[in-house]
Amino acid sequence: MKTLFALFALVVLGVSTVAAQEDACYQKGGTWNADESKCVIAHSIEASIDHPIELAQHPIVEQTVDAFINETRTQFLSSVTAPEMFAFPAPGGFFLSMAHDEYRFSNDIVSLVFTVSDYTGGAHPNSYYQTFTFDLAQERLLTLDDLFVDGVVALSVIFPIVQQDLTERLGDMADASWIEQGTGVVPENYRNFAITPDELIFFFPPYQVAAYAAGPFEVHIPLSAISTVLAAPYSG
Repeated sequence: MKTLFALFALVVLGVSTVAAQEDACYQKGGTWNADESKCVIAHSIEASIDHPIELAQHPIVEQTVDAFINETRTQFLSSVTAPEMFAFPAPGGFFLSMAHDEYRFSNDIVSLVFTVSDYTGGAHPNSYYQTFTFDLAQERLLTLDDLFVDGVVALSVIFPIVQQDLTERLGDMADASWIEQGTGVVPENYRNFAITPDELIFFFPPYQVAAYAAGPFEVHIPLSAISTVLAAPYSG
């Protein structure tokens, strides 16, 4: 009986010791390898970049996009390769993801919408948009003002449309002051846009118009609804 009790005590002690080591491993940011009884702490850095290479024959696109990608990648790498970023506990895997979508108003007017996500530590990844609209025929980058007869007047027309759309879609999560601040008549609020033959689309990243949990938002405005403030050829 004493022998069985001693064996049982040793087993319990062994399990307790393993569990303690496993917990300690997790606290260090590691993964417990049960087969080898090892705590493995892995640091990883991954960058995935979707390049619109099909438009790279246009110098204005190549120069603009390459500069944006290089700057974003450089900032990401500098932020995650500092020695203090690899102190215990381990931060897990750092990543940068840059994907893009293409929207066309015409053969010559093209919008590229980049969705950028990165994780450099903290409670959750960060995400944001960066958009570019090009006039390929004239080899120039278009601003939002280029779409309107008068940019100030246009924003005063756009703002209530955007505000109503977001308020309805957010429902109980809608915060009037947050929406007001994120969509007020300030050009910076509408810097991320794309245009198609039918719509002007605005992109709002997390935190701009609502809490992070609400996610990002797109607001699609029919060109017919704002035709009076659009410049040619966008006014139809």
